[in-house]
Amino acid sequence: RFVSALGIEDEPAVVTRLMELAATVRREDAPAGGLPPFKGLLHFDEADADIFFGREALTTKLRARLTALLAAAQAPRFLAVVGASGSGKSSVIRAGLVSALRWNPDSASWPIHILTPTAHPLESLAASLTAEAKSVAARATLVDDLARDSCRLHQYVQRLTLTPSPISRSGREDRGEGRRLLLVVDQFEELFTLCRSDVERKAFVDNLLTAACEPDGLTIVVIALRADFYAHCADFPNLRQALAGQQEYIGALNAEELRRAIEEPAQRGGWELEPGLVELLLQDVGAGENRQPEPGALPLLSHALLETWERRRGRTLTVSGYLASGGVRGAIAETAEAVFHDQLDAGQQAIARNIFLRLTEPGEADGVADTRRRVSFAELVLRPEDAPRFQTVLTTLADARLITTEEDSVEVAHEALIREWPTLRGWLEENREGLRLHRHLTEVAQEWERQKRDPGELYRGARLAQAREWAEAHGEDLNTLEKEFLGASNEWARREEAEREAQRQRDLDAARKLAEAEKRRADEQSRSTAQLRRRALYLTGAFVLTLVMAGVAFFFGEQARQSAITAQNE
Repeated sequence: RFVSALGIEDEPAVVTRLMELAATVRREDAPAGGLPPFKGLLHFDEADADIFFGREALTTKLRARLTALLAAAQAPRFLAVVGASGSGKSSVIRAGLVSALRWNPDSASWPIHILTPTAHPLESLAASLTAEAKSVAARATLVDDLARDSCRLHQYVQRLTLTPSPISRSGREDRGEGRRLLLVVDQFEELFTLCRSDVERKAFVDNLLTAACEPDGLTIVVIALRADFYAHCADFPNLRQALAGQQEYIGALNAEELRRAIEEPAQRGGWELEPGLVELLLQDVGAGENRQPEPGALPLLSHALLETWERRRGRTLTVSGYLASGGVRGAIAETAEAVFHDQLDAGQQAIARNIFLRLTEPGEADGVADTRRRVSFAELVLRPEDAPRFQTVLTTLADARLITTEEDSVEVAHEALIREWPTLRGWLEENREGLRLHRHLTEVAQEWERQKRDPGELYRGARLAQAREWAEAHGEDLNTLEKEFLGASNEWARREEAEREAQRQRDLDAARKLAEAEKRRADEQSRSTAQLRRRALYLTGAFVLTLVMAGVAFFFGEQARQSAITAQNE
């Protein structure tokens, strides 16, 4: 069958080799059943602690640093875990530090809250703290309090933590003695990539640092921060000061740690590694010959291992399976390309493209790399009638571990996918400026909806003109809310333009009436001036005539006087 399908009937050497390979295939070579020992692009969580290896020394160090912070009365109970993208920050905190604290009798009863900032960090914080209450009103009240008062988190935690807890792991009721609350803010960089409100950012940071620095406080704050966003923290003096004194930078795993991260999970699951596979993996991530691998290689390695496991022979992970996966550098792109082209039709590919673009936050002009973005299901579905098709595509992408889905949100499994998949990189570069414009439109539309469609949130002026021009060419990329927002902005602009035109007309009418009134006043003044001029002429003529008559009278009087004198003399 393969000979005819491949069209190699005229190549006997190839046919002979193919038959030899077919003869060596045994039923035992079929993949054995079982759970995968590797996480691929997904981070390790607390439930994965039993297969999390390679970071034991770092986990111990982080735990010791927390213990030292609690012992130092004046030190802030704050620790930043800083590292490059792909260095394993989330995994070491969740599967390492948090798991170790859970199993330590001294910290087993601590409430532990793990959250990410999202576009609205105060809401995310309030949602985590009030999750057990399941009260929307309580959450909204806490959000308002956090926004108004930087001491509110400290006060809330004090009350929450001192409340007696259920039975602890030791079997004794914990009435609050020695309890702390651990607040883990993973992907802290979302505060800068997703949150657009400077006021909300400041309120979030101030609440965290106030709670961590209060002398009698019970809050411990641990953040995971991508190294390329370190400079963004300088805008917050209290955060800058805390980072300067309390941070742990995560470097790359050395060769021995990488070997443990590869071999130990496989052995725990009863899987075998073909001789030479581990050495090949270490070489491909740059850890051969006592060299340090690059920090971002960890998710690439993990994904390559998962893909190698998918191509296992029996219970053995093989070199040929690893090479078929595309290797450390090509496995992610290989998986993404295979899913995109082989499992999705043309319509579904368009949906997948839209999904991946919406799950990516384009980097800024200052050199910040593209990052992943958490998105709600409602944002992804462009039209309600397309919801089933979107769900099918999301399921396909999630099954391939390219994305992760939660209760009501979706995100890329790891930013390594954004860096390593050429097709996605091409989509991003096609119209990066347009993507930024679309992202801004999305966020403003969501805020407009949150503010109960307040007209004050609508686009105006140049921003509206830009969005309108972009939408004319990319209208099919807009979801229902974005279309409604843009439509409302256009309608509001038309109303404002109509009002401006009406006001302009009223101003013209008023100006015309004023001009007419001025003309009437000018005409009346002109007539009055003419009348006054005529009167002046009349008066002048009368005066001259009076003078003439007076002169004549004087002349005749003088003549009469002379005549009288002459008569007397005679």
